[in-house]
Amino acid sequence: MSLFTRTLVPVKGVVHSSPKTARLPSGDLAVAFGLVCPHREFNRETRLWCDGEPLFMLCVAFGKRGQAVRSTVREGLHVMAMGYLTLRDGEGETPYLHLSSVGVDLEKHQLTVDESAQLAAVPPMPDHPPHRPITAEPSPKQPTGPTPWWSIAR
Repeated sequence: MSLFTRTLVPVKGVVHSSPKTARLPSGDLAVAFGLVCPHREFNRETRLWCDGEPLFMLCVAFGKRGQAVRSTVREGLHVMAMGYLTLRDGEGETPYLHLSSVGVDLEKHQLTVDESAQLAAVPPMPDHPPHRPITAEPSPKQPTGPTPWWSIAR
């Protein structure tokens, strides 16, 4: 049985893989990209800052938000994102961030806004994600092989 917890968190990092796209059985678009969040630690003995163990996660967006991510996010882009973090049991399991918002990190990139362009409004995420019951046995609808990233993060 895999238990997980979901918490709304902000993250800052560098996109380390170009967005990948999938169509869900419902017809919705799912878009995912890898994000590495560097970690800095202060060494009290040397009194210097050094690189710590980075956090790797998979960021996932659906529908119109997914379309926006697919058209704007590129490998190497510094971003700030907020979403529901899903941690799963098991060593080496990649955390998933179900995106509620994502944008360019203005500390690292310069951004020019085209005020004449009109974007379609993306509905905000609900305050609480929809509840999914956790069962010990997979239902007949669930695959028994490796689970695709878009079904875990939804």
